Amino acid sequence: MIKRFLIKIFFLLILSLPLTSCLNTLQLLPEQTPIELIPKNKVMGKFSFVIPDNFRFVSDQSLIYDYRGDVRAYLVYVGKASTVQIINFLTEYMPEKGWKPDFATVSTDGVLAFKKGDRLIVFKITPDMAGIVYLKILLTK
Repeated sequence: MIKRFLIKIFFLLILSLPLTSCLNTLQLLPEQTPIELIPKNKVMGKFSFVIPDNFRFVSDQSLIYDYRGDVRAYLVYVGKASTVQIINFLTEYMPEKGWKPDFATVSTDGVLAFKKGDRLIVFKITPDMAGIVYLKILLTK
């Protein structure tokens, strides 16, 4: 009888893990979608770009390669905003940093690329069902 009870407790704990891991991501986010996105400057090697101030860096999903100041990176930020808000934000603020639009495609996800000299930044905007948006950024040449 004790063995069955322990097995039930074990399965309840296992089933609760996906729910608690989602809560950690939700705790990083503000309650409401902001009316206006505020730019925050980021610099990595020779890359200078902007992200919305209410977005938080997700280090366990990101990868940064830096060899003598030559940076390549896959960065993941999470926050609350609509896809349209982020597209408008990037098309407004990235040219101020000297980046020229290269290509864009939009559906439920959005992909925008900006070029500056031999450098390329690709932004992928991925919303999920909880109203959370993942902003995935590729820094490359």
